[in-house]
Amino acid sequence: MRLKYIKMTFIITTGIMMIGFITFSMSAPSIFGKKPKNENKNKNVQQAKETKEPEEVSDQTISEKVTALVEAYFAAKIAIDMEKMEDYVTDIAYVDEAKLVTEAQWFEAIEDIKCTILSGVEEGTYRVYVYHKVKLYNIDILVPSLNALFITTSSDGRLLIYNNEMNEEQLEYINKLDKSEEVKELQDSVSKEFQEIIDSDKDVRKFYEMLEGSGIEEEESQGSNN
Repeated sequence: MRLKYIKMTFIITTGIMMIGFITFSMSAPSIFGKKPKNENKNKNVQQAKETKEPEEVSDQTISEKVTALVEAYFAAKIAIDMEKMEDYVTDIAYVDEAKLVTEAQWFEAIEDIKCTILSGVEEGTYRVYVYHKVKLYNIDILVPSLNALFITTSSDGRLLIYNNEMNEEQLEYINKLDKSEEVKELQDSVSKEFQEIIDSDKDVRKFYEMLEGSGIEEEESQGSNN
């Protein structure tokens, strides 16, 4: 029964915010870009990737700015405010408004946001693991979640959530961060918290059983069309 909730497919097929589910794919770059034409820069990134170890950002100013950006980004998602969201991402064309509408049917609010910030392979870039709790409609208890974002610094100094193409070297370094011991401990902690809620709260359990059932139907439908 325990594994049943970890394998939910509905959240993958609908693009929902992955409440109660560990994911590094929803808001992380998922489009593989071509390698940069600048070979020297490419080599520098490769060398940095090989030598740099995951390091948590300790700069308080950066931490506050990242947290403020994440809070504003989630608020815009809940409100389906594409105009505001354009200020928070590198490319609004990659934001699927239809998915935001789907999410808004289930989620009333996102609260208690806490960011673990690891430095990226290039200066001014960050891998951010966002712990938060989601308020579901008609359910009192808040459900924990863990999302991962990639944040970069724009030419004018603003922090933005990077959501378009990424080269292979950057992506490999991010994968290294995702597999680090610190992130694994964070994953385990959120998974345990989520499982305790699933086991103890019948309303949340029923909600996720409904989502899982929807995912299974979707998966079977897609399979029959292939």
